[in-house]
Amino acid sequence: MAYLWVKHGEEVVGDRVLQVPEAAYVEQVYPEANFNALGIEYRP
Repeated sequence: MAYLWVKHGEEVVGDRVLQVPEAAYVEQVYPEANFNALGIEYRP
């Protein structure tokens, strides 16, 4: 699964301030897993 998010900027046109896209990012979403299998110890 992928997640798309867009960074917006502002552009003034006449008496209006518009949001315009500046960049688009696609993030890979991984399923939940048990990190104990990695052997990493967690200490709060």
